[in-house]
Amino acid sequence: MAEDLSDRNSYCDRCAIAAFCAPEKPGSSQHTVMGELRPLHKTIDAGQTLFRLGDKFTALFGIRSGCFKSTVSDAGGREHIINFYLPGELIGFDAIYPATYRSDAIALCDSSVCALPFKDLLDLAATRPALQWRLFEIMSREAFYSATLAGNCTAAERLSAFLVGLSARFAALGLSAEEFVLPMSREDIASHLRLTPETISRLLREFQNDGLLGVDQRRVEIIDHDGLLRQAGPMNRWPG
Repeated sequence: MAEDLSDRNSYCDRCAIAAFCAPEKPGSSQHTVMGELRPLHKTIDAGQTLFRLGDKFTALFGIRSGCFKSTVSDAGGREHIINFYLPGELIGFDAIYPATYRSDAIALCDSSVCALPFKDLLDLAATRPALQWRLFEIMSREAFYSATLAGNCTAAERLSAFLVGLSARFAALGLSAEEFVLPMSREDIASHLRLTPETISRLLREFQNDGLLGVDQRRVEIIDHDGLLRQAGPMNRWPG
């Protein structure tokens, strides 16, 4: 049965930089990332904001539990969703330049985060090449996805890649990669993929009819992962 992302108090063991948060060997005198950074743990209720567009950039945030969407609004007040963030992932990389947050980060369910002061993280990464490399990997993956999302991909490629990505991200949490509950609405998915909610609903029906998916409200079962992967084509950001 699929697990609610807000059920656990913390997914710290699955965090993107978890390998750097504990000594390499039991009893080692090596300081941990957490010990050196002294992160601030915060809880954010569903619908509340972690940071807002224009706030001064001071920290990256590791998602301990829950789910966030990063959003901006156009001149008419219409919301555009830049990305979604699940437990174990880091949010805030796009604020490094120009040193202010570039969106609003809104909790989709009751969530908790770990604030990692960026200056301290940068200093620590300078002495730990593996940590520095890991941060580069995360930034590269986000940059690749943003570039492909802005490209001339079909609606089917966009939705397929999104679902393949969610599958990989749930697997990274130790959860089922084949069956999961979407933490975001179809309207939010449509906003993120630059599609309409009607298109999302139509494609989900088509994917179901083609034997790729089983869909029941927000519950998704991936039946033909390879078929979905082929349909994602050039947009797949989780090649392995």
